Amino acid sequence: MSKYIQKNGRQQKIKKNFQPFSAELRHLIHRKHHLWNHWMSSRQESVHREYKVTQKKVKKETAKLLQREQQRISAECKENPKLFWQYVNKKTNLIQRWVL
Repeated sequence: MSKYIQKNGRQQKIKKNFQPFSAELRHLIHRKHHLWNHWMSSRQESVHREYKVTQKKVKKETAKLLQREQQRISAECKENPKLFWQYVNKKTNLIQRWVL
């Protein structure tokens, strides 16, 4: 029976094209989470306004990051069509995560 039990635990897959966030974006996300928790506990309007400003900044920066990634892929699509089709397949193939 013990030969069927995995002993080394779960191994994480390492993404090949993982582009980590910049330090500024990580700081903004951390700040947004902090402000959300602070607003939930205090319910101060000033904290909520600051949270909304930070939320919009995070949204804007992530959209810029996505746009830069798409521009990079489109610029390299002639030399590296595999990268282009990986991106297309990643966006078009749906994985059903919720089982009813």
